[in-house]
Amino acid sequence: MRPDLKFTAHVGLLCLFLSLTIFNSTVHAAPLRLKGIPTDKAVLGDAFIEAWTTLRKDLDTMSHGGVHPSLLRNWLIASPRFLVRDIALFANEPSVVLAAGQILANGARRKDLQILHTLERRHRKSRLSFNFKALLINAGDKKVLKSLLQKLNSSNNEAATDAAAVLAVAGDMRGITFLRSQISDCKEHAEFAAGILGHVGKKKDRLFLEKIADNHCNNQLLDVAIGEIVTKRNYSLYYDMISRRDPGNSRLVSPGGLYDTWFKALGHVIKEGAVTSAQVRAGIEKIRVDTRGKADKEVLRRRLKKLIILWSGVDGLLRSTSPDPKWPTDFKTARDHIRSRVPSGKNPPIFDRRVSACISICSATAKRLSYSDLIDKSTTLRSLTPDGGRAGDASFSTAWQATKGSKLILALDSTRSINAIWLANTCANEAGPRITEIKIDGKSPKHKWSISKKMSLITRYFQKVALNGHHAKRLTITAAQIKGGNFACLAEIRILYK
Repeated sequence: MRPDLKFTAHVGLLCLFLSLTIFNSTVHAAPLRLKGIPTDKAVLGDAFIEAWTTLRKDLDTMSHGGVHPSLLRNWLIASPRFLVRDIALFANEPSVVLAAGQILANGARRKDLQILHTLERRHRKSRLSFNFKALLINAGDKKVLKSLLQKLNSSNNEAATDAAAVLAVAGDMRGITFLRSQISDCKEHAEFAAGILGHVGKKKDRLFLEKIADNHCNNQLLDVAIGEIVTKRNYSLYYDMISRRDPGNSRLVSPGGLYDTWFKALGHVIKEGAVTSAQVRAGIEKIRVDTRGKADKEVLRRRLKKLIILWSGVDGLLRSTSPDPKWPTDFKTARDHIRSRVPSGKNPPIFDRRVSACISICSATAKRLSYSDLIDKSTTLRSLTPDGGRAGDASFSTAWQATKGSKLILALDSTRSINAIWLANTCANEAGPRITEIKIDGKSPKHKWSISKKMSLITRYFQKVALNGHHAKRLTITAAQIKGGNFACLAEIRILYK
């Protein structure tokens, strides 16, 4: 394949995933107000951590756990901001990461921009880099936008087309206009431009492509792009699941691939008048059977058979659950749903109830536990102890493991007066040994100091160790006493200054 086609296919794939996640952020019903919420903060803390860690295990299947395709979007819209941030940072499934990123980009705050930049850096060398640049534009990052506009006016056509693709995915008409001109003028990257326009295009773009399709420079992707636009417009939920089918980013590896075949066939069937799912399947089957005059007949038949299977599968998803989350009505029921261990995909209604319950519990308990204060106002800390960073990565699913006398040394980013240290005394699983006494040693420019604290065994949530305004540039945390076995854990540590 020519290098330019490799490039265009590569970027075309990226843009599809983001186009999937650019949706109208109409507010869906938030979780119901839970009845029977206890006042005991130890119970609330345990419920929060249980819900958070359960959701952490489920979040990569929120996009394809056998449930209605709309649930991913509706779960995220209903989630508290801190939870969407966690999902964006900890998910591995591209469609989940990008959907969460789009929520953060909509009305982005400083913390959201920081997370989006983190995601862009994390994926800079991957096929997702362009998607996160587009999210930064949506979030209002003027520096990124300025850089892309400069490239758009570059004499380097490849760089300009590259920039136009990102702008188009972000919904900037300057990018779309540039792509249209590339197609009209049969420029070097016209096929790439057609592919991107298919991903992000609307009715005007379809009309533009149809107008030039009959008299054009042998652009093989025009019919594909038209087919993608009409599929997205007429069968948006099926389009979502076609997009999510490819979490490994193999889509559009080269012109004429599997998805090109699918969208070209779908475009034909829909334009012929298919208005129901059954009619679409019948139309695809007709093309699959009648391959007279077609090259690679067996390849075509196999590809279209896969499309029919996927289409039927989406029909099943639409019947499996409601598009709206099944919010629990009371605290006890929510915890019962969370404790369900049925694997995602095995029982879609149970999976729906479990994820919905996790979001409900996190929403209901976080404010009572002042979770946002601990997450948003804590300082950055750097572990000097191997594996100690697990206690500061904002994930209750990871922890620093300790035996009696083990020391965790932390370097702080300030020598200001410290109000308190908050520690989550737990491993990922509830059962097991616990640290019963913590010793904290510090050294300020003037003196050394030491504080010991007995740890409660009745909560897995953060516990406060008051430091009474001590200063330190480095802290040493010692697991002074452990009960119940040899190894215990600190899941998370937060340091709050005065």
